[in-house]
Amino acid sequence: MTDNTPGRDTTDLSWVGGPAARAHSSGRLVIVGDGVNHGYFGGFRRGLREAFARWPDAADWTILSNTDLSIRTAGWIRELDGLAVHNSIIAPKVISGLSGKNQNPIYLSRPRPLKFLVLSWIFRFGFSTALYRLAALYKDRLISGRLRIQKDPGEGQEIYGAHGSFICIPKSYFDRGGQLECKSFLYVEEICLAEEARRLGIPIRYSGLIEVVHDEHASTSFIPPPHIRRYLAEAHYLAYRILQT
Repeated sequence: MTDNTPGRDTTDLSWVGGPAARAHSSGRLVIVGDGVNHGYFGGFRRGLREAFARWPDAADWTILSNTDLSIRTAGWIRELDGLAVHNSIIAPKVISGLSGKNQNPIYLSRPRPLKFLVLSWIFRFGFSTALYRLAALYKDRLISGRLRIQKDPGEGQEIYGAHGSFICIPKSYFDRGGQLECKSFLYVEEICLAEEARRLGIPIRYSGLIEVVHDEHASTSFIPPPHIRRYLAEAHYLAYRILQT
């Protein structure tokens, strides 16, 4: 586990309690941190480096997960192990706590770069960000599962991109040299992962057998403050550049 809390390193573990403290004392949980916030993929890669140093053989599955979600599927690890697509990145059913919409697949096919260029400008300003997010929420509620309109894609269907809040990554991704590389501090990690998976020949597939609920904006506000808008604008411009190649 990577602790991204600014100013706090691994000498301060006073915040660890309950099952996490027991797992840490037994050696099953390792916590790393240097007092610097490395961002989403940056922190994840830092934890992976420590894990690979301690346990050289990659696990069968590596789970990329936000903290603001809960897993509905009992025995989901058994479900994951039972999938016949062990060489694929798995995009599970991710239900938005705001709209009820299934956020996967976030992209069925490779999106056009222009969309991200437009979004990079929208996120530069508070009023346009607010209008965009409110309109997107209204649209998602209209097509959400609560209104019984949205249909899941087929089980095991290959897609372009998985929603970044919860992704199951197989051992074969790392065996082929996958690095979870993304120059964005926050956001558009699904584009970075999708492009790296394309280069490595690792398919991304949807599976509704695992379901999680994503409590969106639990750690960031629905209408983001200026520094978060800056990250959003920079990340979407990066995605625009990536998708032009």
